[in-house]
Amino acid sequence: MPSPISVQIGQREFRSMNQARLHYRDVLHRSEPNRPVVEADRVEVMALVKAAALGVPCPADSQVHVVKVSYGRRGFEVRGNEGTTCRVSIMRAVRECAVVPLVSSTPSPSP
Repeated sequence: MPSPISVQIGQREFRSMNQARLHYRDVLHRSEPNRPVVEADRVEVMALVKAAALGVPCPADSQVHVVKVSYGRRGFEVRGNEGTTCRVSIMRAVRECAVVPLVSSTPSPSP
């Protein structure tokens, strides 16, 4: 069984990608669709977006809303002041934040 891959997002460190995914899924399900998330959760989601470097313009005062995405599921949408919007995939963002251990590129000696 593979060992868990730790994830660093802002000041938080998760032992595995699954723990990070579950944390943000809980944030998602705490909020009602078509409504902005509470301030504490907005800070958490914005930290995820910034850490993942998804290419989303995310000024500090952007709003985060929960919206219906494909197949009727819920997802995060970051809304900027200029009218820009971007939907955020939790799994994609968490994968971008994963701390992947360095693997040596030199071959090991044969016995």
